[in-house]
Amino acid sequence: MKIIVSAMLPNLQSKVDPRRFGRSPYLLEVDSESMEFKVHLNPGLGAWGKTGIHAAQFVIDRSAAVVISGEFDTRVNIALEDAGVTMYRFQPRGTVCDAIACLKAGALEQVRAVVHPT
Repeated sequence: MKIIVSAMLPNLQSKVDPRRFGRSPYLLEVDSESMEFKVHLNPGLGAWGKTGIHAAQFVIDRSAAVVISGEFDTRVNIALEDAGVTMYRFQPRGTVCDAIACLKAGALEQVRAVVHPT
């Protein structure tokens, strides 16, 4: 399964970024079975405004099934959920490897978009 994890540094021993998904400097694309990974600079950081939406579009374009981050904002939640991407919040402030191990163990909090009726 292809997972995107927001990371502070460009490696699997990096801490998961505790901030909102669109603010992390690196997005690590990890194969959950082999643990092979690719490092991507967050494309949203160079954008003026809507950094989270640019990062969400990157996830969608990469056909990732799951995103793990410290936090998600509402617009990112909706965009990713609409695209069928499952989001998980990782709060323990551990490494990318820790987050994936928690995902495999079913120990992560799933994030769902909250849509309020107009």
